[in-house]
Amino acid sequence: MELSWDFTCGTEIFGIIVCLIIYYSCMYNHEAYGNITDAFSGLLITSSLNLLLDEWSWLVQGVPERRLENMVSNVLLYINTYTMGLLFWIYAVNILDVRTKLVKKSTSLFILLYIIASLICILNIFVPIYFSIDSDGVYRRAPLYIFRTFCYIALIPGIVEVIMETKTSLRDKLTTASFLILPIMAEILSFFKFGMSMKPTASMLAIVLNYMILVTHRERSIARTQNGLQIASQIQEGILPKDLSDSPGKKNYDIYASMTPAQEVGGDFYDYFMIDDDHLAILVADVSDKGLGAAFFVMIAKILIKSRAEMGGKPSEIIKYVDDQISASNSPGLFVTVWFAIIDLSTGHVDVCNAGHDYPALMLSAEGFSIEKSEHGPPIAFLPGMPFPEINFDMKSGDRIFLYTDGLTEAKRHDAARFGTDRMLEVLNRNLKYDNKTLIEAMKYEVDKFTDGEMQFDDITMLGFTFK
Repeated sequence: MELSWDFTCGTEIFGIIVCLIIYYSCMYNHEAYGNITDAFSGLLITSSLNLLLDEWSWLVQGVPERRLENMVSNVLLYINTYTMGLLFWIYAVNILDVRTKLVKKSTSLFILLYIIASLICILNIFVPIYFSIDSDGVYRRAPLYIFRTFCYIALIPGIVEVIMETKTSLRDKLTTASFLILPIMAEILSFFKFGMSMKPTASMLAIVLNYMILVTHRERSIARTQNGLQIASQIQEGILPKDLSDSPGKKNYDIYASMTPAQEVGGDFYDYFMIDDDHLAILVADVSDKGLGAAFFVMIAKILIKSRAEMGGKPSEIIKYVDDQISASNSPGLFVTVWFAIIDLSTGHVDVCNAGHDYPALMLSAEGFSIEKSEHGPPIAFLPGMPFPEINFDMKSGDRIFLYTDGLTEAKRHDAARFGTDRMLEVLNRNLKYDNKTLIEAMKYEVDKFTDGEMQFDDITMLGFTFK
């Protein structure tokens, strides 16, 4: 075997290894890279197969008893090269995001010519159209070899359209075009030096360059997403209630709340605000999703509840209004559970509407916290038009309300055990003498201790209220 053949075989083995590594990376990060990974993975497979088939062809070159293997490997190599060209075109159209009618027509014509070109390659076994294998097992190019890429003519209008229409950077255009540029350069080289079959390796190098584009695009997407999440988180934090120390009824109560989202932005929210000089509204809610979409849903629900409450009315009337408004345009199909109360700070009377939320822990008559189960309605936007029942009770000096979302009771540790309501009540009753801020901080500590480093999978929101 000549030195040039040794070099070719060595680079092809290295290329196969590189393709396998990149393929594994694509599969491992399939969700991160998106659907474009499918087309790119197809390129990796056909590129690896091209390298393998070319390697096979060189190993049986000039071996008479392997003449049939030489013929078959070269036929498959030619067909696989067309396949790689088709997959490259699909990849380029997707990565450059150009889907005009001309591009679609070019693609359809190319597929038709691809089938014809593949059939011609199969005929080459019987008639030397593109190449021949003589009795000594030596591969030689036939007179029509130069015409074997005729099917790519169909792509010329589409390529021009892609270059003109795409809005990506020149660097991305050139990198994507490397699938054409590098193999053409390799073909020219092999034309002058038989044995320097670098076309499959050139295709592999083009794949490596385009993999860099995928990684770069992914990093940009992550940066944009993180920036969007940061902004959403800041907005969400900004709409949380402010200190009510200057409100008229502050001397009659103590209140504190916290929210710990499982992601950058959460699907929980809480609020407390004065409706008038004597009435305080408090609420805790949990949206049926997490992340950015839930965060915007949270903001809409929170604004609707507050704006409607400031107009007056019973909690059940307010929740019914919000349910009607959200259900009318709830295309994502989200819903939200809400525990909403209006407290008369002059008398301690509490009117409550529970829209599918967890039962609160109440401490009435200084007997300690307990779970008070009472009638409740469906979550907001879950069953449009359903009624929302209302309950009421009276608070005396020292009575307390503890609200929470299921992220607290369902917090789990490595053995899948849950924090649960019993453990929550135990912590509450062990810290009765403390104010609401200290109580909630103690609850956080106990949850962290229980989970022992297990990743938080749901938002945890808590609100404590004491009537004085």
